[in-house]
Amino acid sequence: MQIFRLLGIYTIIPATIFLAISYFVMLTLNKIEARGLKNFGNLVVFLLWVCALVIFLSGIYAIVTGRHPMVMIIHQAIHTPM
Repeated sequence: MQIFRLLGIYTIIPATIFLAISYFVMLTLNKIEARGLKNFGNLVVFLLWVCALVIFLSGIYAIVTGRHPMVMIIHQAIHTPM
């Protein structure tokens, strides 16, 4: 199961992409004056941070345990033993 530990390291890439997108959304929010649009932008930034955190924590889990959460979900869905 060493391949899943390697997959855990690769989760840094999508987490970084989500954080970069959230940075550009925050940069755009500084130039917007509409209050409703700012609130929506803040919600989008928060959700992007949560996505990045979930991806990063699943990578940590894969590194520590040697099991990847998505693979476990797929195995449970098709009812095959690991």
